[in-house]
Amino acid sequence: MSENWTTRRQEGANVPSRELPSINRNSPLPSRSDPNATPQNILNQQNMMRNLLAGSNVSDRAWSYTHQSPVDVDAVEPASARSLSRFSGRNVVKTPSRTLDAEDINADPLLNVMQWSRNYDIIAIALDNILYLFDVKTNGDIDEFVKIPNSTFTCVRWFNEGPYLALASMGSVGRVDIYDIKLRRHIKSLRTYENQRAVAMDMYNNLFAVGSSSGPILLHNLVNNKEDILRGHTQEVCDIKWQSNGRAFISGGMDGHIFVWNDRGDKKFDIRVGLPVMCLSFCPWEPSIFVSGGEGSNVIIWSSSTGLCKDRVEAQFPVTAIMWNENYKELLTFHNGPQYDMRLWKWQGLSLHSPILECSDSDNDQVEHYIIHIETIYGHLGTILCASASPKNNVVASLSADKNLRLWDLWPKLKSTRKHGSMKLFLGGHGGIR
Repeated sequence: MSENWTTRRQEGANVPSRELPSINRNSPLPSRSDPNATPQNILNQQNMMRNLLAGSNVSDRAWSYTHQSPVDVDAVEPASARSLSRFSGRNVVKTPSRTLDAEDINADPLLNVMQWSRNYDIIAIALDNILYLFDVKTNGDIDEFVKIPNSTFTCVRWFNEGPYLALASMGSVGRVDIYDIKLRRHIKSLRTYENQRAVAMDMYNNLFAVGSSSGPILLHNLVNNKEDILRGHTQEVCDIKWQSNGRAFISGGMDGHIFVWNDRGDKKFDIRVGLPVMCLSFCPWEPSIFVSGGEGSNVIIWSSSTGLCKDRVEAQFPVTAIMWNENYKELLTFHNGPQYDMRLWKWQGLSLHSPILECSDSDNDQVEHYIIHIETIYGHLGTILCASASPKNNVVASLSADKNLRLWDLWPKLKSTRKHGSMKLFLGGHGGIR
């Protein structure tokens, strides 16, 4: 069992005040070769930096940063932890490869306080009022990045390009701060709607959508500093996700509604689900398809082009998080009690032009569903609060109210073989390689 993250801090470590975030130029992140450092990506990052700095007051005060020694991790993967799914035709690892203690986790199920960076193999995780960076490549180096006195972090989101991290917090007021983790620099602060707390936010290029506790969404343009108020939800916004092409984004809330918005902030569809919508996720290989989950025990597949339900499957327990794997053509859902499990689903490959189903008809066992349940994975002893996948999308991190962060090697690299001049995968005929 690993030690408590917070007790490993050096006593008396000096951290920046909430009002004056600043930098420590002598404490860079561990150097690494960046696989994304192509000329075009470097140019994109430079443009992003220029856009973020536009109209902002960047603080240059030095602040103390504590580099932590590696944390102990438990690595277990016995043969008995694998099971052969009769549907997918592959072994599924059912035991976490690493487990870390997170004693000071805020167990509020609405908070989204952990995410794995797509550009760096680093997990950002907020334990109450301290934000840590967990360097997975170094097998457990943990850095205390920033502390906010008299406040609580409510949402953590990495930008798609560059080493930029957005942190939403709530103290006397709600706010969002953007950092460059590589330069240890606070770049910009954004307001939330009427200074309310934000537990949901997502960005595409220079467009940054931030939810609120009363419903309205602020759509920030990080280049010209323009703000648009998007009205639709009447209660707290629980999740926001942008489409991969940036043409639309979706939001779900405690009011039981899902809204589909275009990139200008115009409302395309108002979808009434009825029960609180806690999580949303676009399908990576079918950009017009997204999945929702929440207080109900259903996983619902929707079309963002029509706003109509494509399918609904019974998951037995409330859904707290959702993610896809494109290589395996699978969906992973995370659940509330009493079992606190994870469920793996196989995409059936039905035509998206199949007849639209009424959601109430999907309970019929004779209906051919878009996804089929192939495995259930147990391990957590409390509500799974949030989940995120590694940059290569092969390892899953799950954070639970049982005060544990667990890593699961669910999607190993696919093997391939040539047969009769064609490429086939060991996936029972399903899936593909990008």
